[in-house]
Amino acid sequence: MCGIVGVFAPNSEGLRNKIEIMADSITRRGPDESGFYKDEFLSIGMRRLSIIDLSGGTQPIFNEDGSIVVVFNGEIYNHKILKSQLEALGHQFKTHSDTEVLVHLYEEYGEKMFSHLRGMFAFCIWDKNQKVGIIARDHFGIKPLYYSLENEQIAFGSELKTIITSQVTKKEINYQALDMYLALNYIPAPHTIYQGVNKLKPAHYIKFGEGRNTEVHQYWDANDVKANKCNKVEENIKDEIEASVCAHMESDVDVASFLSGGIDSSLVTAMAAKDSKFKSSFTIKFNNKGNLYDETPLAKSVAERYGIEFKTVTPHTELEALLRDSIKAFDEPFSDDSIIPTYTICEEVSKNYKVALSGLGGDELFGGYVRYSGLYISTLFDKVPKILRKSIANVINRIPTKGRFSRKIEHAKRFLKASEMPLSERYMSYVTSISEDKRKALYSDETKNKINLNASKEPIVSAFKQCKSSHVIDKAAYTDLKNYVPEQILTLSDRLSMWHSLELRVPLMDIKLFSQVYGLPGKVKYSLWTKKAMLRKIARNFLPQKLFKAKKQGFESPLSSMLNRELKALKRDLLSKDKIKKHNIFNAEKISKLIQEQEQGIDDHNKIIFSLIMFQLWYEECFDEKH
Repeated sequence: MCGIVGVFAPNSEGLRNKIEIMADSITRRGPDESGFYKDEFLSIGMRRLSIIDLSGGTQPIFNEDGSIVVVFNGEIYNHKILKSQLEALGHQFKTHSDTEVLVHLYEEYGEKMFSHLRGMFAFCIWDKNQKVGIIARDHFGIKPLYYSLENEQIAFGSELKTIITSQVTKKEINYQALDMYLALNYIPAPHTIYQGVNKLKPAHYIKFGEGRNTEVHQYWDANDVKANKCNKVEENIKDEIEASVCAHMESDVDVASFLSGGIDSSLVTAMAAKDSKFKSSFTIKFNNKGNLYDETPLAKSVAERYGIEFKTVTPHTELEALLRDSIKAFDEPFSDDSIIPTYTICEEVSKNYKVALSGLGGDELFGGYVRYSGLYISTLFDKVPKILRKSIANVINRIPTKGRFSRKIEHAKRFLKASEMPLSERYMSYVTSISEDKRKALYSDETKNKINLNASKEPIVSAFKQCKSSHVIDKAAYTDLKNYVPEQILTLSDRLSMWHSLELRVPLMDIKLFSQVYGLPGKVKYSLWTKKAMLRKIARNFLPQKLFKAKKQGFESPLSSMLNRELKALKRDLLSKDKIKKHNIFNAEKISKLIQEQEQGIDDHNKIIFSLIMFQLWYEECFDEKH
């Protein structure tokens, strides 16, 4: 595990010499060592967090004659099997590192190497003889990769800061990406907050070289998954989950887990507990502000059942410092309020461990979100007479969005409004954090002219339409796989774990497991009345029964109480009229009114206000002179 950087610039030695500066900017991803390769075309480098082959895995790594070189971020979980196969084909290895497998796979299979890989990865391979290279990102986007492309010159790195630090592009705000951020809480690939800098999409690679056009290719898509016709479905999926957890335990250092009282992380922890390298579990415990359900007793029951160490972690009281530090990890605006618990648990686990397991991915794979069942129900609601639908909407829309049931009321209003839309746009409305009309009201007149509000739908709507499955929940899951999964939940876990030099692994986001589950018919995978019905049935053999009676609680923070208590002073400072008018991106009067309504309990604007706070923190960090 590490961070990678690179510059392909045959006509610019000065640009190639930026490589050390770029690598230094991501030292926290790999504090153990660094390594570089340079020639007259390319410079590549890495920062390493030593986990596999601690003494022999130093990068860059070459093939037998030194003609092919690689830098790599991630883990290849089937590297031992691949190594045996490659050795049988005549390849010779110098290390036990999973990194070395990549150069020999490329030698043997070229650009068809990706079908052999099981893992999370971002890497660059350079063929010195052919003067051609590829940079690639894993199937689900677990590992990040950013790039800037101009005149066939490429600068790339594991984090956005590598590109900005190199100064290969100017720091100019991408206002369309800003609108996408406010709509979704994150910026979907290939966009970033900066003009001229892109995220490489999951399951894509870039091919480049001397005297050739740079090409972006897709090597895999969930639409390609073959139908799973296995008779013993649940037994087969149980075996695949166990195999994935076992593979993700590959490590030369001890392993811990993030454990909540939910089914996903509890099952991963239970299966991992069989391995002697697994040592401890960690659970977030809030001081019960915001009426959050306390899951620590449920999590503790799992730890006790398997005789593993159980630790609780309480979020910082200094939330302003936490958020300011977090924005340095993300490099661009990001407003999932799970930042607070995720930062806290990563910080604590990293004090004693380099590797931890997470249950991320279970909801997407097995249909665990309210919005999935809501979308399916909406197709049934379509059959209700239009006049009756309109009457129901009139009643619901009169209810104020505030108080204890504010979220449910908001969901009901969103459901009814979306019911008149095509399915693809209906799902966009479900995943939208701030609606078009509310976003439009936030902007200054100058900013409005730089944004096409309708265009911000494109990443979600186009993905929904691209899905070949006829089942509406499959379409939603496919859409999330293209956007929400890589650019929100996996971005959250990667940036904050690696900011603390911790590798976070996600066994439920495994290509082999995914293919088995996604290939099942919708009627087998999903139940309208029970979320994650198949996974829950499998998990009953591993977990205490009281977990299955508990209500679902996302990994989130009590945002409402925090905005009116711990973050109140920061909120008022960052969103003051003076600071908003300073950059003239937003409407200062409108924001002032939102804050007043939120503090007086007139309406719930928590998501909007938190998104604006995170934008302001990013703007101060990147553009204010004091920073």
